[in-house]
Amino acid sequence: MSSLRGKGYDVCLPTYQKAVRPKPVESPIFPGYVFCCFDVSHRLPILTVPGVVGIVGCGKVPEPVKDDEMDYLRTLAVSGVPRKPSAYIGEGDRIRVTGGPLNGVEGLLVREKDSDFLVISVTLLQRSLKVEMERQWITPVAPKPLPSGIRT
Repeated sequence: MSSLRGKGYDVCLPTYQKAVRPKPVESPIFPGYVFCCFDVSHRLPILTVPGVVGIVGCGKVPEPVKDDEMDYLRTLAVSGVPRKPSAYIGEGDRIRVTGGPLNGVEGLLVREKDSDFLVISVTLLQRSLKVEMERQWITPVAPKPLPSGIRT
């Protein structure tokens, strides 16, 4: 990271306090990844920095992190708010509530206007309901295995 900064690049490495004895240590939230602003047409200086394995993208085409997501990471990095890595939960993923009065309920995650909602469906009635959820109360649910003999 210091090599990239030394070359004049804007670099961001979000970290968290990892509990290690005898005292906590700063660890990257996304191990193996450093965020760096650069001109895509001039990426060779980035790729020649020791420790850089590659640039994330689709095939050989670099893909930028969304501006608002990068702004959120920068804000979080300097906020002083306690943080830690979490499993990725995307819209449409099956989730389980792990706190509050709905503890144990499962459904789908839906996002509307920067809010998270748990959607529960009644298949027989072909009806659903949604409840706004606190993000800290939801975890992803592993997909259920397919019955034997069925392949994807």
